[in-house]
Amino acid sequence: MIIALLVTALLLCGCGLSTHRRLGKALLAAGLLMAFTGLAVGVQYGADGAGWVTGLDAGVASWFGTHRSYGWDVVAGVIADIGSPVATATIGLGGGLLLSLRARSVIPGFVVVSTVGGAAFAETIVKAIVVTRPVPAMLAARRLGEIEHPRWEPLKLLPTEPNSFPSGHVAGTAALVGILAVFIGAGRSRAVRTWLASLVCVTVLVVAVSRLYLGVHWLTDVIGGMILAALFVTLGVYACGVVQFPIRPCGPGAGAAFKACPANGGPCCRPGPNYSSSVTSQRPSPMAQSLDQSEADPADDRIGRSADPRSLG
Repeated sequence: MIIALLVTALLLCGCGLSTHRRLGKALLAAGLLMAFTGLAVGVQYGADGAGWVTGLDAGVASWFGTHRSYGWDVVAGVIADIGSPVATATIGLGGGLLLSLRARSVIPGFVVVSTVGGAAFAETIVKAIVVTRPVPAMLAARRLGEIEHPRWEPLKLLPTEPNSFPSGHVAGTAALVGILAVFIGAGRSRAVRTWLASLVCVTVLVVAVSRLYLGVHWLTDVIGGMILAALFVTLGVYACGVVQFPIRPCGPGAGAAFKACPANGGPCCRPGPNYSSSVTSQRPSPMAQSLDQSEADPADDRIGRSADPRSLG
C-alpha cells in the first residue's frame, strides 16, 4: 500500500511538473498529498523502526546525538526560536501585509496567511490524531529515565506535543519562505528565481538539521514537514490562478514582468497601471511613418515602378 501511494505520488508530481497552468498545479498538489499520506502511513506502522520507511531514523538520531557540543546547542536553540510558530506567524503577517500594500489588494496577504496557517493547522491535526510517535528525546526519557544532553537543560529540548510527525518548525518555515518566494520571484528573471529557490532550500535545510540536532524530530518528521509545506504552497499558487489574481503587474511600465507575462494579461498577471498609455505611446506617429517611407531604398522604388504596367507605356 505504501509503495502504491508513493509510486502514484511520483507519477502525479511528474505529470504536474510537465503540464502547464492550473491542471499541472492540481496534479502536483494531488501527488504531494499522496506522498504525504504514504509517508504518514509508513511512519505510523513503522514507529518502532521496523518498517523500511523509518529505517534511517534511529541511525540519524544516534549520529546527531554523538556529535553534540555546547556551541552548536546554542546555535540550534537560536534557529529553533527563529523558526518557532510565533515567529513564523509574525513574519507571515508582516510579509502578507507588505505584499497586499504593494498590490493594493487583500488577496496576497490572505494567500500568504492561508498557506502558512493551513500548513500549521494540518500539521497539528496530523500530529494530534493521525500519527502517534514520540519524539526522540521523549523516547530516550522513557527508556533511560532521564534525558542526557551535554550542558543543556532537558526541559528546553522537549516540545509541547507528545508526537513528532510531522515537524511543525519545518512545515511552517518552508510554507512561509516558499509562498513569499513565489510572490517575490513572479515575473523576474531566471537568475533571480534560481537565487530565491536556493535561498528557500538552504533555509528549510538549516531548520530541518537544527531539529534533528536537538533530538526533537526524526528524519521522516522533517521530510514530512517539507512535503506538507510544498503541498500548501502549491495550493496557494493554484488558488491565485483560479481567481486570476495578479501576483505581479505586467505590461510596459511594470519592469521585467512584462517579458514574462502575456501582453493582455492572464492568470496571476495583469497589465500594469500604465499599460494602455504605454502601448499607445509605442505606436509610431505619422511623422515617424513618413520618415520610414522616406528612408526606403530607392532601388526598391525603381523596382516597383518598373513592375507597374503604366511605367512601361
